[in-house]
Amino acid sequence: MTRTLYATLAATAALVLPAALRAAAASSPQQTTIRGFVGSWTCVTHSSDNKTYRETDTDTMYGDWLRVNSSYPAQNGAPASTGTTFLGYDSKKKQWVATGVGTDGSYFTAVSTSPQFNDSHWSDQYPADHGTAVLRMTQSTQYSMDTQTPNGKGKMMTDHEVCVRH
Repeated sequence: MTRTLYATLAATAALVLPAALRAAAASSPQQTTIRGFVGSWTCVTHSSDNKTYRETDTDTMYGDWLRVNSSYPAQNGAPASTGTTFLGYDSKKKQWVATGVGTDGSYFTAVSTSPQFNDSHWSDQYPADHGTAVLRMTQSTQYSMDTQTPNGKGKMMTDHEVCVRH
């Protein structure tokens, strides 16, 4: 997102909440939301260039962060790859944070200042490519994500992804 965008971070010390904030965050609605993602997910993405991408995610807790390990089979002419994304909530800045890296060379950091995760609006911070996403919890075992990100030639592309817990 481009294949690993949002769905797949090497956690940096600058993003880790201080111990006092972590203790407060453990009981917050945002932390409850994050813990609700723990488990295995299968995702299917349909892109505006008429391609379909599949991924499998295993979500575990890493302190107060959700660690998303994603695997992508070889598809649409691209080799198989993996990615790791960390999702958290910075209660001091009142924003959701997602950051990730992929074995395909992709990387990102994105934030959302939406108070709730459902219907949250995200924007890429790095690279600053004007990428955006909207996430929706359609059921407790399913969510969707609509993204707009530039392709390798700078043209904005849209993707619709649906993930189901199994």
